[in-house]
Amino acid sequence: MGARLGKLRSSTRPEKRTSIAKGSIIYSKIGVEIISDALIDEIAKADEETKEENPILTKDKKYIIPMDNPIKYGFDIAMGFFIIYSVMTSLFYLAFQTDQLLAKGFDMFIWVMFMADFILMFFTEIKDQRGRNIKNFKLIGIKYLRKWMIFDILSLIPCSIFGNPNTEYFLRLFRVFKMGRLFRFIDIYKIANKIINYFYEQETLEKVKKKMMIIYGWQMMLQVLKMLFATYFLACLWYYYIDLVIRRTNEPNDFKLNFNLELDKPYKRFIKTWYYIFTTLVTVGYGDFYATNTYEMGLAILILLAGPTWFAFTMGNAIQIINELASLTSESITKNDFNIWISNITKDKGTIPKKIKLPMIDHFSYYWRRDRLGKIANFSREDNFSLDCTDPFFSEIPQKFKKEIFQYLFSDIYHNFKFFFKHFYKARFEITRLFQPRHFYENKVILDGDEKVKEIIFIAKGIISANFTNNSDVSPFWSHKDTFILGDYFYFKNSKPFASFIAVNHVHGFAISTYGLSELIKMYKINVLQYMNYIEPFYQNLALLSRGMSQETEEDQKKTFDSKGLLSNSTKKLFSGLLRNSLLSSYIPSDDNDKNHREFSDTIDRMSLCIDKINCNRKALLWELKEKMAWNIKCRQESTRN
Repeated sequence: MGARLGKLRSSTRPEKRTSIAKGSIIYSKIGVEIISDALIDEIAKADEETKEENPILTKDKKYIIPMDNPIKYGFDIAMGFFIIYSVMTSLFYLAFQTDQLLAKGFDMFIWVMFMADFILMFFTEIKDQRGRNIKNFKLIGIKYLRKWMIFDILSLIPCSIFGNPNTEYFLRLFRVFKMGRLFRFIDIYKIANKIINYFYEQETLEKVKKKMMIIYGWQMMLQVLKMLFATYFLACLWYYYIDLVIRRTNEPNDFKLNFNLELDKPYKRFIKTWYYIFTTLVTVGYGDFYATNTYEMGLAILILLAGPTWFAFTMGNAIQIINELASLTSESITKNDFNIWISNITKDKGTIPKKIKLPMIDHFSYYWRRDRLGKIANFSREDNFSLDCTDPFFSEIPQKFKKEIFQYLFSDIYHNFKFFFKHFYKARFEITRLFQPRHFYENKVILDGDEKVKEIIFIAKGIISANFTNNSDVSPFWSHKDTFILGDYFYFKNSKPFASFIAVNHVHGFAISTYGLSELIKMYKINVLQYMNYIEPFYQNLALLSRGMSQETEEDQKKTFDSKGLLSNSTKKLFSGLLRNSLLSSYIPSDDNDKNHREFSDTIDRMSLCIDKINCNRKALLWELKEKMAWNIKCRQESTRN
């Protein structure tokens, strides 16, 4: 019986689900992915649906308005604005005693809206401290009674009907404690995500910076609004206090009389009083407005005791947010430092030439915009390579968090270049710590055929071409679009490139120094041979293609193909026979290996010229056969040497 009961309990116990934060990382058999906001919402919704409902909490769910009801959500936002309006106007009416028919008519409309809101509070779903949804009239009423019901009832009493408008304005001020209601309904994180996702598709550091700028900008605006409301509140309080002193005492002089404020219209009196409070709080005190009697001086002392302290605290928060914004947009600051550095090194020679300075500024400007690492980058020199990080926060966090940071920063790089990082998996995070942003404008040389490789370029976007350089004539014989690693083969082979690789359009990517990669290979004991065995056939074919290509224009090549009749049936038969004989020869041992290899090479060169003129299916087949032939030649050459 006990076993059966235990089994029943375990079967009825709801499944425990772990919450997943936005921007978290999923580790799966396929790879690593950043969870999108849409996926988080979907998981949360599914998680909410799987929760068992408590019948007591959901007793009256048929009559309760859900929290996510769009009409109720819009009504709550409108009520947030009405609360702000009610508090601001009540303060103004108390201080400056205005009596406008239009304002009173709108106040009546606001009163009706607050009465509707009071009634709807009993019919709106709420959450308890444990996050459970409550759809029970009794429980909703009890919670409302414990929090806001008394204040809402007092603020709804229409005392002006009984000839006491000031009492009604005072009671309305209870709503000041609910002024944050509007801002609670504004989810700035969700708004920032929607705005940024409209302009950016991939998760990049630039996208994160823009999103944080929106969030910090919102927080900055809230601080400004707090300062404005506090000074507005004190200005109205000051003027009301002056009226009270005039009515209750016989002071010969007062603030209104001394500065002739009674002759001004209400809005001018308000502006002058607000100006006086503001200059007092910031401790400027120009002397054009001041307290004129002992009662006013007493209140001024209280304001000076509490006001500047609060004002300084609020300003401190605002300055902190400004500094955070500056850290996100520090390019201009860094550029100024760079210009100072340029000036220091050119003291003796004068102004540095533009042809030298402008490319340097362009290089660093692009670097600062696209840099994903910041202070956690590895800037070790060749003579003193180290994996240490100068950033104190990054150095102290656990290794697990470091990995998650890199998975977030370079998820697109790990995915697009997954074959490379499959072979260099152990050092993948340290490799990306060496990444430096690079870009190349149209027709700029990325890899020069006359120089040894010093940087390996991970091309993320753009078109590159391999070119033969013959005097001033540059002829491309191969091109590739996006996602390509340039320089790795030539560095590992310790050879110069057999061609110049040039940017066809604006190329973007990252570079890693060869000495840094070499040190990481030694540290992590990475076997590069497997990686080379995979990429070598491609570069061998590319080299064969480069040797067999005549340096003539595309139009001249087309005329040559047409004049030779390469598309005729006889040529196709000859080509098929040539391919068949070459394939047979590649698998038949020959005594004269060198001669046989040369024949294979010549055959492949001629095949390369014909492949582009064949239909797509046959073209793919011939490319595959040609690669097999090249691999066979390599294997036979190695066996010959042995």
